Amino acid sequence: MKTIIVDVAPRQLQQDELDYRMSELESLVSTYGGVTIIKRIQKRDEPDYSTYIG
Repeated sequence: MKTIIVDVAPRQLQQDELDYRMSELESLVSTYGGVTIIKRIQKRDEPDYSTYIG
């Protein structure tokens, strides 16, 4: 299963925290036999539900 990982993160998070969050998501994908092909992080104060991915 090919997977695109998208994370919406608060603007104040530091890069090491962002890397950790993405690593956790990749680990979950891998556990279920998936392969991450694209990773994106968008820094926002809150999600914009009109453009929600789900």
